[in-house]
Amino acid sequence: SAHLTSLAEKLGDESTQELLRRLRTGSSDDALAAVGLLSSLAPDEVVEVLPRRTSEWSRAQQDVLIRQLAIASSPKRGLVLLRLLPDLDGLIIPEAIDEIGISGEANAVSSLIDIAMTGEDARFSAYSKVKAIEALGRLRAASTVEGLHELLHARKLLHWAQAHEVRIAALQALHMIDPERAASLVPQSGITVRELSLGPLAVDPGNPWARQRRYSRVFPIKPMMAVATSKAGKAGLDIVALSLGGGRARRQGKMQPGGDVNLQLQLALRKLNSQVLVREVAGNEITFEIADIGLSDRSRPRHLLLAQTPP
Repeated sequence: SAHLTSLAEKLGDESTQELLRRLRTGSSDDALAAVGLLSSLAPDEVVEVLPRRTSEWSRAQQDVLIRQLAIASSPKRGLVLLRLLPDLDGLIIPEAIDEIGISGEANAVSSLIDIAMTGEDARFSAYSKVKAIEALGRLRAASTVEGLHELLHARKLLHWAQAHEVRIAALQALHMIDPERAASLVPQSGITVRELSLGPLAVDPGNPWARQRRYSRVFPIKPMMAVATSKAGKAGLDIVALSLGGGRARRQGKMQPGGDVNLQLQLALRKLNSQVLVREVAGNEITFEIADIGLSDRSRPRHLLLAQTPP
């Protein structure tokens, strides 16, 4: 992406103006193809134009948009994504928040803490709230330590005020920001060291991939059986790799890349439900990213993944 940006810069203003024309008035495909380069070449114009185009696009197209911005790795992509949050589909917001955390955009901190501290609403699900907390940790946002401490320790009568997954995310974020203080909070937190061991990966400046991996993947000894339900019908899945953010599976049925799917995974006597976005379809294998999941459901795969990981 850096090489393409360098070539575009050498072509000069005429090239940039053509890309801007495609973003403003071109087809959806043309605009989406141009947005990555423009996020580096003309980020201010992108911030001005992109919200209107984004609101016209389908969920699948918005998903492509977020990935194009991520792959381009513009230093300004965090600000672009922050500006887009009001115009994004609810299932796309979590991956946008993830990328804001990866981007290193310090100006996003106040917006992220607002999402983290407020209750679930029509725009930001409980899953988005957890993603915002994880993003604050990746940003090493020292100004949010007291807010994170409040999420971790607030009580309601005899119970913790926040869901267990929110509290785990808050303590993991504190570990990224202030490891010494976070370590001192563990014994009274009701959260085990083992639970804390599975969480968001820190940003790696030397990462060789187009997109940073968000979480460590676990490869089960035996594939886990699941059922995917989409507009095309039901398809059986054998999940061969899984993380807190998604996974890879073999499919027995039709499935299209870019679609959203309800994924039901059988865990012992309980069924885990999540909404996932299908990424790549190659032969009989797919990759998928979790777009929404209830927090009690998220706790179950955490324990399942820990059971597959050596102590």
